[in-house]
Amino acid sequence: MGATADGMTTEIHHPNWEMYNDSIYNTGNHPEVGCLDCHMASREYNDTTHEIAGHTFDYEPELLFSLESSGECYDCHDEEFAEVIETRQDLIAQRIEELKSVQNNASVALENLNGTASYETKLEDYNNAVFYMHFVEEDGCLGIHNMEKANEYLDKSEKLFNSVTETEEPVEQPGFEAIVAVFGLMFMFWIAKKRD
Repeated sequence: MGATADGMTTEIHHPNWEMYNDSIYNTGNHPEVGCLDCHMASREYNDTTHEIAGHTFDYEPELLFSLESSGECYDCHDEEFAEVIETRQDLIAQRIEELKSVQNNASVALENLNGTASYETKLEDYNNAVFYMHFVEEDGCLGIHNMEKANEYLDKSEKLFNSVTETEEPVEQPGFEAIVAVFGLMFMFWIAKKRD
């Protein structure tokens, strides 16, 4: 099933796998691409050593979209596709940075709600918003593993943070003590008037 927002958990243990697992690379909507295809792509090195592979697990787009690559990305995409990926990653990075500002505002709003009837519900919303943002951020690929899910989760995070920020503090209703005090004052005035 995978990790889900439960109102308490704000961290995810395997964000890379969770993102990749239901992405176009794994569901059949795109030629199947595994972890090693992108993170350990290889190219011909020389006549005696046929391939050299990256052993750092770093993603190297210029290698993937090269005619010399062992991957099959170049069959459909050219070198310029690396720029498309970088642009998409920049958009996700920008959204995460903007969300951190929204998170700060939601944190202040949540603190102001502490002690009110809506606090627990809004704490769950806040924790779920953090969960969705961390899910995308901790994946580390800035959406490339699953751009659709990354955008969906950042949208959910923003909506939940805003629901916390936009919550109005409830107007306190007079409690039992206030009602007793009012009746007590009315009774005192009534006694004072009777004495006159």
